[in-house]
Amino acid sequence: MDKQTYPAIYIADYVISQCELNKIGLNNLKLQKILFYLKARFLVEDNYNLFNDSIQKWKFGPVVPEVYHEYKNCGAEPITKQNISSIVRYPKDGEKPNLLGIFVKEEFDENKICESVREKIYDTVKKLGKYSGFDLVEKTHDQEIWKDYEKEILSGRKGIGYTDDEIKTYFEKNVNDQIWL
Repeated sequence: MDKQTYPAIYIADYVISQCELNKIGLNNLKLQKILFYLKARFLVEDNYNLFNDSIQKWKFGPVVPEVYHEYKNCGAEPITKQNISSIVRYPKDGEKPNLLGIFVKEEFDENKICESVREKIYDTVKKLGKYSGFDLVEKTHDQEIWKDYEKEILSGRKGIGYTDDEIKTYFEKNVNDQIWL
């Protein structure tokens, strides 16, 4: 498996395309939870960080803020490939930025994600597709790594993040919560 770390938006856009292709309903709430479980699966099974974007502990469970904000205009409505727009990101070393000299704009291309990673994402999406967004919220709310911060989260504290180590350790110790199996 290629151990490249991807921007979370690449992974989210691939999840969106796979959900549409396989007629799995997807909204922003469910997308956020799938991203969380993908992160956990890759950390546990491959000791591999699928994406570096932060995952935060929000009222309705884990959220990747960058991806949430990209699709928040969809509200609770389904997200489809039609909602995928150009990806705007900082240039990588040696890459030429846009005319403003700041960003690189590119279209979604699933081939930017290596095939073995795409296969595992697809497998995870198929397994989690049977759950609603609120089913997944309930599952993440039962996990100690969210529950231990519940009071702070519900009182409005922002920016409480998950660490890769706590995600990995939690799911290694709590195999029954590995709902991707």
